[in-house]
Amino acid sequence: MTPKKLFEDFFSEGRSAFKIISLFFYTNKNVFEKSEFDQPDDLVHHVYNSLLNTSWENIRIIENYIHRSVKIQCWTVLSRVKKRSLLHERFSEEEYGSVPIKSAVASPSDEYDGNELFSIIHDFKKNQTELDQELLNLLIDDPEDSLIYFAAQKKQNVNAIRTRLHRIRKALAVVLHERGYFLK
Repeated sequence: MTPKKLFEDFFSEGRSAFKIISLFFYTNKNVFEKSEFDQPDDLVHHVYNSLLNTSWENIRIIENYIHRSVKIQCWTVLSRVKKRSLLHERFSEEEYGSVPIKSAVASPSDEYDGNELFSIIHDFKKNQTELDQELLNLLIDDPEDSLIYFAAQKKQNVNAIRTRLHRIRKALAVVLHERGYFLK
């Protein structure tokens, strides 16, 4: 997928990724307006740039991948902005003088953060059972309705699959939280 097609199909105003990011921005506006993301377009641009280097060949359902990636990037940026805000509050200028706060806009370190996040999730997946790995892939690649089909294919109860998926998400959230992501 070319950058132009990615932008036109998903990130231009009124398209799905733009809507997801705008909704996320306005839901967390009180946090974002104190950062360099004071407009939804700033966040849209940042997330778009983070997806430009994606290798699209092995992705089965591109739209689902983009939507999941957009949500992850939004939460990552929100977490980073909250961390900086907490640091800024702890080390106020009155007590410690000026404290430089690193910019949260696209930079070489953002690509590193994205790669680090991918690496953490990949390592987490490697330590799961084969069924749990398939569930994680399903969560990323396919819409939620496919759980019923997945359960039938594996000859398991749908509620058992949902419970298992809930536990996997919770375990992944703990791992990511331990690494400093998604602080609330």
